[in-house]
Amino acid sequence: MYGQDTGASVAGEDYPDEQGWPRGFIPIAIHTVDDDTDYVSCFRDDAQVEIGNPDAVCPRQDQLWAMAK
Repeated sequence: MYGQDTGASVAGEDYPDEQGWPRGFIPIAIHTVDDDTDYVSCFRDDAQVEIGNPDAVCPRQDQLWAMAK
């Protein structure tokens, strides 16, 4: 879950306009794909942040690795 109140969020548009809902709080799903098929990886320059599963079964990765050897 992620929440950041910059004052620019609009109730009912950016987050639910429901009583009790934290103002500006927007839930974002983190895991949207099965771990076995999560091929996406991303590294940022400012931090070693990895998104995805680099060990997922991926025939293309195996093919490229064999070519690199």
